[in-house]
Amino acid sequence: MQVAWSSGLALIDPFAVDMTPFAHILGGPGLMVAHAAEQDLSILARASGRLPEHLFDTQIAAGFIGLGSPSLASLVERLLDVRLTKGDRLTDWTRRPLHVEQRLYAAADVEHLLALHDILVARLEPMGRLTWATDECEERRLRVRTRPSPTSRGGG
Repeated sequence: MQVAWSSGLALIDPFAVDMTPFAHILGGPGLMVAHAAEQDLSILARASGRLPEHLFDTQIAAGFIGLGSPSLASLVERLLDVRLTKGDRLTDWTRRPLHVEQRLYAAADVEHLLALHDILVARLEPMGRLTWATDECEERRLRVRTRPSPTSRGGG
């Protein structure tokens, strides 16, 4: 799991630590900024037992300024003029230890999210579309469904 804040970034191994205390952070007043967050939200809910209280999805917001549903790499390049070096997207994230390239790839996924948030908000506000974007982010946040854990059994 990757977490970034204004002055830093951390990679957290959910196989090595108990993620349930992270629910306290998710339930706090902070804003979770993510890109194409649905799968991340589902995983967070299963790992920590809750969803974030506040979500801003940069992919959703980009749609409201007319950029469609861009990939994170294309959005970062277009709005921040930064080219992300993407590694092997089909990597096995369950193998430990993660290689340096895997860690760099994971960090790149969150490194620019806060700057993207600021630019997107600055573009949405004068268009009168910020509320549209935040409402859609809230709808997606509440719509997240978690898949059953691998140990649960379906009824028949």
